[in-house]
Amino acid sequence: MANTEAQLLDDSSEKLVWDSQSLNVGQRLTIPNRQVVSLSFKLLKLGTPSGTISFAIRTLADVALVSKSWGDVTNLTTTATIYKVVYDEPVQVDEEVRIVVMGSASIGPNVNNCPMVRYQASNVKANELFTYHSGAWLDNANRDCWYSYEYYDVSPSRGRHYALGKYKLEVA
Repeated sequence: MANTEAQLLDDSSEKLVWDSQSLNVGQRLTIPNRQVVSLSFKLLKLGTPSGTISFAIRTLADVALVSKSWGDVTNLTTTATIYKVVYDEPVQVDEEVRIVVMGSASIGPNVNNCPMVRYQASNVKANELFTYHSGAWLDNANRDCWYSYEYYDVSPSRGRHYALGKYKLEVA
């Protein structure tokens, strides 16, 4: 059974995701030696947006470790709702990363018609930062994006163990 790490607080603050402001919005945090299997954000739409969104884990060097399309933003609700992607394969993470909602280049089309990500503007988690991309990555220590991810711990000495019938495979 997977474990969960989360920032489940939000005070109804919202960050727009659209092509003139920021196409990527999320949280900068350290994921310590875990295999991440899913990622969730609290989202809603304003007006009638177009485009698609993906949920990604990116290194601080801006390299995607994993990304999966959630789908068309027209399918988001107009009230804040938790949306989740389950990755096709667990991704090993043992570093500081950005977990983000990524908008397609055509998302929007404007400030009145776009998806929004919920965040908390008080009582934020220590050593984590709200993050977004607007020409360059910008971090805000006074905010936390609403997020949740499911993971499996990876023991540095034993690796993960998988049962295969009567045989046992150990992955270091």
